[in-house]
Amino acid sequence: MVIGEKMIDISTIQRYLPASVKNTLKPYYRKLFPNQLCVSLLVTLRCNYRCSYCPWVTKFAYSKIYKKEKELTPEAWMRALDKLPKANIYISGGEPFLFQGLPELVNELKKHKILGIVTNASLDTILYKRIAKKVHLNISFHREFISEEKFIKKIDELRKIGRFHLNINIVAIRENVLIIPKLKKLLTAHDVSLHIDPFVDPDMMFQYTSKEKAILSRYLPSDRITKMNLEDFNSYNLKKCSAGQNYINIMPDGTVFRCLGGTEYYHSTLKKKLLSKGPNAPYDPRLLPT
Repeated sequence: MVIGEKMIDISTIQRYLPASVKNTLKPYYRKLFPNQLCVSLLVTLRCNYRCSYCPWVTKFAYSKIYKKEKELTPEAWMRALDKLPKANIYISGGEPFLFQGLPELVNELKKHKILGIVTNASLDTILYKRIAKKVHLNISFHREFISEEKFIKKIDELRKIGRFHLNINIVAIRENVLIIPKLKKLLTAHDVSLHIDPFVDPDMMFQYTSKEKAILSRYLPSDRITKMNLEDFNSYNLKKCSAGQNYINIMPDGTVFRCLGGTEYYHSTLKKKLLSKGPNAPYDPRLLPT
């Protein structure tokens, strides 16, 4: 997209627009920027938290499939990513900062732009200071492991570094719903935005009460509100997706998927592998979605 003589790209939107505007535009990124490759880079699926509501770590232990010894080195990632056309890269996990050499990998990526890094911000601030670039940090707040006071203190430490655009993410499990208004007000006072993920768990047949839905509807965009519908979770129909072929997911061992096969759905190929053979089953990429 060109405005005047200046090229506007996704990373510019990530860095400068308010979170509310950014989240409104997000479903249209790939239409606005049709020729920009987007990469979700999962450098590790290991995590130092074991959140009760986490399907990646607690419930299905995907790190047992993508083990630490299978993870690529920063040098290997540099060589591999250099073969891609210019891309927008979002680094995820697991907890990405458990991946040794992550700051150096981020700093050395010259060809590509880093859209952001998701993190629980639990590791020492010194590790985050090693990142020399201006980067968007999407920080997950997990109240099972850290108090509001300690979390806000850590956010202030990261903000003082001066290179990060901070956005806080919280999963709206039942224990979190009622504190969302208070948290929103608290974060606004610290000049930090809040993003909310609705909680859906078909195993528990979880459903929000009408009161909880009323609270969440004040903070969720329309596409997130639909995720509160359990019927959608049990649907075997094709899922609507605006990503197309200019969006790829790269796993810790370098395996690449255009789609992760609907990992949030229990009938996904990846979850079927874990459910049927257990977390210690031999790694076989032929069993994974393509």
